[in-house]
Amino acid sequence: MNIVIATEKHRDYVISIIKIRWELSEDEANFEFDRWMKNDKKSICYVGLIDDSPMATGVVDFDRNEIIAQDMVPYNTLLYVEPNFRGHGYGNEMTKCRFEYVKNLGYNIIYLDTKDAKNYHLKFGWKIIKELEYDNDIYYIMNFFLYDNKLSFIQTKDIYQYGPILKPLVNDFSFVFYQTILLWCNVIPSIRPNNDLLWEIWLVKFDDKPIGICGLYTLTDAINTDELWLGWLGLLPELRNKNMGHQIMSHLYDYAKTFGCKKILSYVDKEGKPLNFYKKEGFQIIGTVGEYCEKNGIKNIDGDDFEDKDDFVIMKEI
Repeated sequence: MNIVIATEKHRDYVISIIKIRWELSEDEANFEFDRWMKNDKKSICYVGLIDDSPMATGVVDFDRNEIIAQDMVPYNTLLYVEPNFRGHGYGNEMTKCRFEYVKNLGYNIIYLDTKDAKNYHLKFGWKIIKELEYDNDIYYIMNFFLYDNKLSFIQTKDIYQYGPILKPLVNDFSFVFYQTILLWCNVIPSIRPNNDLLWEIWLVKFDDKPIGICGLYTLTDAINTDELWLGWLGLLPELRNKNMGHQIMSHLYDYAKTFGCKKILSYVDKEGKPLNFYKKEGFQIIGTVGEYCEKNGIKNIDGDDFEDKDDFVIMKEI
């Protein structure tokens, strides 16, 4: 089989598959094909050829706004092999071709949905991440990690190694984040005594490239490490929502347990933007920053004045 990017000469074949597989009208099918032809949002369509005749299709889509697959991109879709060519691994070849395409764009994970091909995809290493009912059918949302590489966690005080992440994350965290990294790297001196029982920062790397940061610390004057707080936790914007956050949290849980930690806490923006992520990790809201400080007789959680008293304090037992 020869795999090529679809061109106008393949339109009739691809349109026929779209109409069969997705039950779309002629106009709707042409609209989808035109998007892929224009490489709209980097979406692309491939066809498999035997003796220059099309016999398979495969699409990578970056515009999935449907109920089933909302915001899950890149998306593996329209995988189809003509019945008389099945059983020869052509479907897997079409998928591998699309894997290479999205890897070259810098993605580590790809998604799909299926009603009836769950077992086929499980055989090739796809994982089910969600089941949902839609239009009286059960759909399986699946994903596949494109690299075997796991995240690595490096402790370094070389300020230059933080270069690739400083500006993108400062935009999220404010200038205080930049100041904290300078303190950690001993570029500027601390204005208060070093009385932290524990303060650790890790540079997060993927494929040996800095992509984020995470940390743990104790509150000022803490007498034990039963409770630890999440420090800066962030990834480069283009690598968010790719299931890397759980791997970072697992690293922090494992490290915290070595110090006898029983609870991990953090505080999150009162608008609640990161709450969905933390709830998936098992965190619960236990009050506001102001309430926590008053209950525990402390002035500020971080010893400085940059947190909002109306932010939420969250906690997870480990």
